Amino acid sequence: MTKKAFELLSEESNINFVGNIESRDILNGAADVVVTDGFTGNAVLKSIEGTALNITQLLKESILDEGIKGKMGALLLKNCVKWFKK
Repeated sequence: MTKKAFELLSEESNINFVGNIESRDILNGAADVVVTDGFTGNAVLKSIEGTALNITQLLKESILDEGIKGKMGALLLKNCVKWFKK
């Protein structure tokens, strides 16, 4: 089924099919749409969500652990990291 889907997408002239991509390339813009089976897609999505939540929590803890210096640093970076909350 996977080989047939690859073949059909490769032959479609109305789309820009980039073929198989590595998992590290999913978030860097290598493709606008990633087609997977349900299990794999869900596992990748949950991994990305979990990683984002963990990084956010680690940043918050690090800022709070540094006291006033951490909070001042966070204030200076506030406008630079607004995109991260999205």
